[in-house]
Amino acid sequence: MLDLIHPNFLALISAMLLSIAQSFYRQAVRFLRPEEVTIAANFVVGSLAFAVYLIEGRYFELSYKGVFFFTLSGFFAQFVARHFNNISYSNIGLARTQTLYQTAPIWSSIVAIIFIGEKLNTFIAVGTILVVMGGMILVYEAKSKNKVAKLFFYFLPVISAMFFSFSPTFRKLAFEYIPCASLGLAIASCAAVLLQCFISLFMRKKKEKFISFSWHKKAVVTMLLAGLFNVMTGLTFWTAIKNGEIVEVVPIRRLSLVFVILVSWFFFKKIERLSVQVIIGAAISIAGALLVSSGS
Repeated sequence: MLDLIHPNFLALISAMLLSIAQSFYRQAVRFLRPEEVTIAANFVVGSLAFAVYLIEGRYFELSYKGVFFFTLSGFFAQFVARHFNNISYSNIGLARTQTLYQTAPIWSSIVAIIFIGEKLNTFIAVGTILVVMGGMILVYEAKSKNKVAKLFFYFLPVISAMFFSFSPTFRKLAFEYIPCASLGLAIASCAAVLLQCFISLFMRKKKEKFISFSWHKKAVVTMLLAGLFNVMTGLTFWTAIKNGEIVEVVPIRRLSLVFVILVSWFFFKKIERLSVQVIIGAAISIAGALLVSSGS
């Protein structure tokens, strides 16, 4: 059914769903450690994605090349990029991390052009730059409460964005062998869970438990809701990648930042207010997304 929807519109739907999922994850970190949130999130997403695959009833042969590229996608995006971002959050703060991470659509376009021969015209190029600039304005904070960190930690979000940029291309390549978004999402999420468990096992402190999930009712409900919305955003975005152009769908999906702020304002308006900076950043991002869409 998702295959009948235009890829760019699917990317926009994915951005909306992602903003809701991120709002739930934001609440989840109150109950769980960051690495536990990563493991739980990928486990829930992987399980739900596999359930969707079974319900669809369209079974595909597990080509080793398809599994390999889907696994690489999970390694680069759902494990390495997310892990580097978590380290960056704790050292230079959320705002600075997100500001530097906004370069992801540019790197994704470069990788797609070089490795799978996608075309970039003026409208898409200018639109992508506007989406990136708008995103940076949205999350930029002139004053930060974080202490000055080593220069290395400022490179982590950019490195994370570069790792993420390979993921859409890996997914596109994988779809040539296994043309199923739900199965691909399940494989990538499973790979991310195994890798995160492996890292957590060897990098935990001596007296720290490997996994200490707090089975608080709110924690369980929050993770399930986050996983539900995350699997929906994953299925819509992966289908958009399968049927569309990476240079178009990735920048459009970055509009999730706009929706995240709108959702936060709607639910937490006493804490987060809409400012002139937010309105300008949102307007620039939306203008960029319109240019990207018009360039198709």
